[in-house]
Amino acid sequence: LGLSTQNARLLTRQTAVGATLLAERSDRPISELIEQVTSPQGTTYAALRQFTQLQIDDIVKQAVTAAWQRSAELSADSD
Repeated sequence: LGLSTQNARLLTRQTAVGATLLAERSDRPISELIEQVTSPQGTTYAALRQFTQLQIDDIVKQAVTAAWQRSAELSADSD
């Protein structure tokens, strides 16, 4: 999108750091925090909408399940 690789990496990392710190420092559910930082029809809204349409939750669940299954296999192999 026109950002240098260095700036794209920095933007990605800082977004992740900011989201993590916000979640760690709050007792509120993630869904409430998302609402707080998302302007109606804004840029965050547009990005989150894409995650929903791409079913990112399902992709993450599948990845975590695959890692868990592999961990169990590796554990069984070491016995």
